[in-house]
Order: sequence, then C-alpha cells, then structure tokens
Amino acid sequence: MKQTAVEWLVEQLSDEFSNYPDAIIKQAKELEKMQHQETFNQARLAKIFEKDMPPVWDSWYQYYNITFKSE
Repeated sequence: MKQTAVEWLVEQLSDEFSNYPDAIIKQAKELEKMQHQETFNQARLAKIFEKDMPPVWDSWYQYYNITFKSE
C-alpha cells in the first residue's frame, strides 16, 4: 500500500496536528484525492493507459483503492 503525501505529512507532524480538527485533515485528504482523480482522467485522455498495457483500471475509484487503499 502506498501512502499519500497528506497521510505522510500528518504522520510526520502528528504532534503538531494533534490539535487540528479531524475535519481539516479529512478535507486535505479529499483535495489530494481530487488532484489524483484529475491526473488519472488526464492520463486516460492522453491514452497513457492503453487497453493492453498492464495495469489497466476500469475506473478512477478502482485505481485509487488499489493504489492507496485509504478510507
């Protein structure tokens, strides 16, 4: 399982983040997820993920869950 940049940062700064509301961290993770989704969509449009090239994901959600398995 890979770790997202936001997850890594929260882990590294766990003492500093202990006073932050969970909603702020959750929002940062969601924004990062949206950025990954946009990158995935652009790559599909650019045909980086060709039909016969492994790994091929059927959808953004399948890619994200297999790659990051967060939440």
